[in-house]
Amino acid sequence: MSEAVSRKVIELKGILNELGLEVVSEKPGQYRIDNKKVVKWGRDRVRIGKIYSTNRLRVDIDFPVQTFTAEELSELSGLPHLTEISNRNKDSYIRCTVNGDKYDTIRIFIKADRLSDCDFRDPGYQSLLHKIYSANN
Repeated sequence: MSEAVSRKVIELKGILNELGLEVVSEKPGQYRIDNKKVVKWGRDRVRIGKIYSTNRLRVDIDFPVQTFTAEELSELSGLPHLTEISNRNKDSYIRCTVNGDKYDTIRIFIKADRLSDCDFRDPGYQSLLHKIYSANN
């Protein structure tokens, strides 16, 4: 894992902790994002996401169905959807599942050389994370 990815993971963990979420290390380069109580849509489930840090940063977060559209997720994250990019090995993007059975998921992929362009304290990301937190509680 690059130093830039490590710094961004630390930044994101701090923001998620401030929201009231717990970030638990599962193994090197992989973290679980837990709600402090069982989420509304998941029986006995507190895990709402994962962070993967390798040569890029990947963040997966689950939330109740119909919380966002794919367009809203793209707008708030400031990243294009996978279907809108030409090369997923070179570009940062989101991949989302909307209109799932019980929950939807946003997967955020940020290339290591693009991490400086990503600010999780940006109003769009803050709005996204706050809305996900609120919807899960």
